[in-house]
Amino acid sequence: MEALRIRKCNPRLDFERILELEGASFTSDAYSEHTFWYYHQRCPDLFLVAEYEKTILGYLICCIYLQGRKQQRRGHIVSIAVDPLYRRRGIGKALVEFTFDYLEALSVAYVEIEVRVDNEAGLRFWRSFGFQQTVTIPRYYSDGCDGFKMHRYFEVFKTS
Repeated sequence: MEALRIRKCNPRLDFERILELEGASFTSDAYSEHTFWYYHQRCPDLFLVAEYEKTILGYLICCIYLQGRKQQRRGHIVSIAVDPLYRRRGIGKALVEFTFDYLEALSVAYVEIEVRVDNEAGLRFWRSFGFQQTVTIPRYYSDGCDGFKMHRYFEVFKTS
């Protein structure tokens, strides 16, 4: 989608629209405004929106954590949503690619995400980026559905 702009979220201007996207994309597991404020404070650099002609069509939240004795950086994609009317037009892909570029520039070793086991489209989407399923998390979602933890190593760290 040409003229799509990826930028950092501005909560005062963007949260109303993000909450609309959240409600249109998720049911029982939809995040509250309070949760979005928490993630904006925790991960402001990778709380992103995709904007086209001044309308937010999607968002992605990714946090970076230090892990292990070596304090290796890992990314965790917390949430992503795209307006249902604009799905399969490259908006999610643009958000993910922007995030990966940012993570690689910071020498993040790998990124992970949780995906519902019954979310075939989501699983295909993440596998297209090289994500692999690592474990099943029983009853991960509030409705009792299991989740898959998936991860993707960045090229630089595959042999480390």
